[in-house]
Amino acid sequence: MKCQLINITRLLILEPYVYYKTNETEVLFYNYYDYSYLYFDNEDVVRFFNCNQQHGLFVYGLSESDYENENIRKCIDCLIKTNNASCILVNKKNNPVSFSACCNVQSDHEKNLLDVKKQDKILTNLFEVTVYINSLTGDEKQFKDAYKQFPYLYYTHSYEEIDFMFLVNFLQAALDNHTLKKINFVIIDFDKYQYKEQFIDFICDTEIAFELTFFNLNALISFVDCLPNRKIENKNNRVNLILSTRDIKKCDLSLLKSSIISSLVLSFIVENEMDISGSQAYIERYKISNFKFLPYFNGVNMQFFKDFVYYNKKDLLNQKLNITDIYSNIKLNRLDYGKIIILANGDIYTNLNSKKIGNVFNDPLPNVISNAMSSETTWFVNKTEVQPCQDCVYNFLCSPITNYEYVIGRNNLCRDVK
Repeated sequence: MKCQLINITRLLILEPYVYYKTNETEVLFYNYYDYSYLYFDNEDVVRFFNCNQQHGLFVYGLSESDYENENIRKCIDCLIKTNNASCILVNKKNNPVSFSACCNVQSDHEKNLLDVKKQDKILTNLFEVTVYINSLTGDEKQFKDAYKQFPYLYYTHSYEEIDFMFLVNFLQAALDNHTLKKINFVIIDFDKYQYKEQFIDFICDTEIAFELTFFNLNALISFVDCLPNRKIENKNNRVNLILSTRDIKKCDLSLLKSSIISSLVLSFIVENEMDISGSQAYIERYKISNFKFLPYFNGVNMQFFKDFVYYNKKDLLNQKLNITDIYSNIKLNRLDYGKIIILANGDIYTNLNSKKIGNVFNDPLPNVISNAMSSETTWFVNKTEVQPCQDCVYNFLCSPITNYEYVIGRNNLCRDVK
């Protein structure tokens, strides 16, 4: 439909705290001040916002025919009544301009990398690191590819472990600049790790927040036993124990010291409703207050995911998002951005479902972060760029693409889109 500017007599001025999205059949207004929304699917209203000439940012010109159109007029009245807009007569001398928020994503990382003096600046894009300190050998049987959905056991043909002091040296620039906020250590076999002492010294002395993830109670007990007279208690630190329903039958939490239980989070792998029920019984038995469920997609439990993991429009509209959340959803992936994963062999990823971006033993950290800043990595894959979400008026409210989308093979987990 061709858009024309004819006989503008009024100006519709959207408030700067309103974000809106249109497509060919819908328009959605979201007020990130009071978290309210307005939705219209009327053809005249959609045409007006898709085709009408903007006289300034967030200012729309209204002709008499627009203003007299019953559907457009109802939309305007509704926007005004809810404090999302105002409407004034055109002034031949002075007319207002309403400015919306602007999004600024750092784009000069290549320039910073070339200038040695500015290499530290690119490290400000690194917030969190996950490190698999070692691996398991053999063929993975239960929970195949679970590590691609959440931190889990990682199998290799031969045993691998990361040289811990080399790792610390690799991350030192980020540690010195205080840009790195958190390190997650995935501990697969603590007894076998030959750098235990250096690892313990680091987590006891560092001020940076960390999370330790274990996969069986014995490994956690072994770790705690290595801490005589050493304290790691900190409100920003967390110990995570991941259990399956098979594991909880032989996991006696009473064996743990009370000092570690206060910072312990239990994560239960669930594939169906029966797993959830079994986990809840275990939670009640030990009076666990800190826990979470980790749904595992096994290829045949799609209905379970549709019932417990998928979301709908109502879920999105019940959120309370600010402008930073909205523009983050539009420009990048908030779940992956600023984060890297380091495997025991030194390989580095932004997401284990994507390609490698470097190696601890071969690439300096600034180069790795520069690779992560490439538009091809998962840091910048978002719902506004992929189908079927690209044209959806709800995509700026939608959660980022998760590991589940990558594993399941679809870009959204929305009940409202086939």
